[in-house]
Amino acid sequence: MLRTILDRNLEDRDFVEMATMRLKESHQYLETDFKLHVKEVSRVADHCIRHALSDRKDAAFAAQCQGGGLNDSHQHDLVCDRCEQLKSVLGEIRKHVSKYALPDNEKERVEAKYLAAERAIMEMRRHQLRSVLSSTTRKNIVEELGTEGNADALLTLDWAMKWLPTKARETQKDFFGKKGISWHITHVLRRSQDDNFEQRTLVHITEQSSQDSETVLAILRHVLKELKKSGVNSVILRSDNAGCYHGNKVLATINKISEETNVQIMRYTFSESQAGKSSCDRMASVIKRHLHAYIDQGNDGWALKRPPKRSRFSGKQRDYINAAFDRGTRKKSAKVDSRQLAKQMEEELVAGTSTFRFRPNELLSASQISGHFTRKLERKRNLQPECVDDPEAAECSDIDDQDATSEDDEYENTEDPMFYSVEDEMTELVAAANIIDDTGENSDEPSLIPTAPPTTVRLHNLRHRTRKPF
Repeated sequence: MLRTILDRNLEDRDFVEMATMRLKESHQYLETDFKLHVKEVSRVADHCIRHALSDRKDAAFAAQCQGGGLNDSHQHDLVCDRCEQLKSVLGEIRKHVSKYALPDNEKERVEAKYLAAERAIMEMRRHQLRSVLSSTTRKNIVEELGTEGNADALLTLDWAMKWLPTKARETQKDFFGKKGISWHITHVLRRSQDDNFEQRTLVHITEQSSQDSETVLAILRHVLKELKKSGVNSVILRSDNAGCYHGNKVLATINKISEETNVQIMRYTFSESQAGKSSCDRMASVIKRHLHAYIDQGNDGWALKRPPKRSRFSGKQRDYINAAFDRGTRKKSAKVDSRQLAKQMEEELVAGTSTFRFRPNELLSASQISGHFTRKLERKRNLQPECVDDPEAAECSDIDDQDATSEDDEYENTEDPMFYSVEDEMTELVAAANIIDDTGENSDEPSLIPTAPPTTVRLHNLRHRTRKPF
């Protein structure tokens, strides 16, 4: 705004530089000392949270600062010179803008631009005050954790920035066109029996589902089940005001989740935007640093597609599928679909015995069989003349010798040092009505709900101890 005034020669440079300096000082104050001056009760109206957040239009959302028999009754009879400086410089700029000799249409635009800038500055001031209240609320909750009549743990929920699949020494071509992977962080803070604080972080990676209320409810149910095993009986939930958290589905379903998991949800608090999720952001940074360190050692990212392990068809495999191919070429009614042949290959028995002809690692998939048939048919169509006369010629060797298996499931995955319990911790995320069917105590596999959209959940647990939480 001031740059526009200077460019149009509406004010001299001295006034613009003075106003710019005072605005920068006020901005620095709002980012630093203003948060220290703000209190729940203060004789300075600009610092009094109770006064600033009272809705004058609705008595249900208003609080009195004086009278009414309050123990902390007070009057706003003091002012803050640094808060008044911001109001003063904004008032001076507005006075100068109203005096400019400009055509009506241009003057209207300049005034509108000033009003938009003023609203943005005052909104930032309100945001800083709400951030202080949000931090104070969390501090009070932490101080009361584990005491009689209060919750056992504080759960902070947040969706971290999507992770882009990465590999070591990535080329520019590999960098583009990626699909981000969502991961949800749940930070758990509780007081131990020796009066120290313990924290645990659970990370749920959802590769296919969206960041919606159903996914949040499924994750929350799984987290509460895990915490119940650790002796947590009551929790307080805390998150930002995103739609997936404050939606009707979440607020209407958390009581049912509490009953199913036998963990009481005593309270749900919402933090101010860009404030109150530092614990989740901190642990996300730790996990990302471990992942980058692992990749820098020459390892590929855990989310990338694994390169398939290739091996040639064995003689037994070639003989079996070639026999089916020859039957189909001689007689159309004997043609067999690649999927049917893969199924027959799986059930084929050695003649006169109950032993399977092919071992599990010798079975071929429908895509492998289909690819073999395609290459064999193409070769048959393009046979050289000498191959028709002498099919046994060296240059006419069967295409089978060049075939190779190419299946992703044959790749032996290396153990991921970060998500070490991926396979054991897989869980199905479902809609809010069914939530998830978690792993049983004596089962190595999750119980699947047929109507549920499959989504992999991977847990990454970290434990820390500290004397003080702050």
